[in-house]
Amino acid sequence: MNWLDLGLLAFVVAVGIGGLGAGFVKGAANLVGLILGFVLGSALFPTLTPLFLRWTSELPVASLFAFTVVALAAVFLLDVIGSVAARIVALLRLQPIDRPLGVLPATLSAVLIAGVTLALLNGFALIERQRSESRLSSWFLQVSAPIVHLLPPPWNGQPAKLPPSPIPAPDAPALALRRDIASVRDVFRAAFY
Repeated sequence: MNWLDLGLLAFVVAVGIGGLGAGFVKGAANLVGLILGFVLGSALFPTLTPLFLRWTSELPVASLFAFTVVALAAVFLLDVIGSVAARIVALLRLQPIDRPLGVLPATLSAVLIAGVTLALLNGFALIERQRSESRLSSWFLQVSAPIVHLLPPPWNGQPAKLPPSPIPAPDAPALALRRDIASVRDVFRAAFY
């Protein structure tokens, strides 16, 4: 076992212990939110990537940002739903059953998150060396392979290409006109203020 195996085990154990406090209902909602977030992120990132290309010129980074925003929104929404459901479970006095079972979805979520993280770090020399010596990383990657496949290219192993966007690209003459209007406005402000 190397430090990568120890880190993966520590992460899974810590999240599993946290599942004791959250309970099965909230943990299951978080797990469903994670999976739904990946599915929705995979479906919607081609539409949102052009919006993020305004802030970064790197297509892989913009597609990963678009994917992450959608996935985190789904996780947050289902976390809120899970919290409400956990309160209902508490009102029904089912916590003695709910709390111990919370380890199961929390541990599965941790395994999926660890596998996706390993896939995203693919290509870094330090991680590659440790992964080749690791006993657990290949198992984490196998378990999370269906989720990793939903990541945007090149993070899922496919070449990156700009998807067709329903959002029109800014028109060059319109941008030039906006700059001209802004410069005229600045001249008037300087003259009269």
